[in-house]
Amino acid sequence: MDILVRLRFDGLKPILRKAQFYAAASIEVERMRQGASPAEAAEHVIRRIDASYDIRPEHQVGLIALAPDSTWAGAALRPGFSVAVRTSDRDELVPAGWVRHP
Repeated sequence: MDILVRLRFDGLKPILRKAQFYAAASIEVERMRQGASPAEAAEHVIRRIDASYDIRPEHQVGLIALAPDSTWAGAALRPGFSVAVRTSDRDELVPAGWVRHP
């Protein structure tokens, strides 16, 4: 099963970004393998990051999850994270479907 996860961490120290990227991606993929939808998996990871780290107002975390059946979701810590969607009949930026701190 191939599952694609894209993450963005802004405002965090560079040394933390790489470790957080891999940890968040692993958790999100595992949640989808256990049956969660991309939206559920992304929301779970954002909530977990928010609870686990000293998140400041200037920090942003954005996730995009894509399942093998082409369903996808975007989630973010704060407003401003968008997903670029391009298909044969759609080409637009879509705001994250779930935002922890709107």
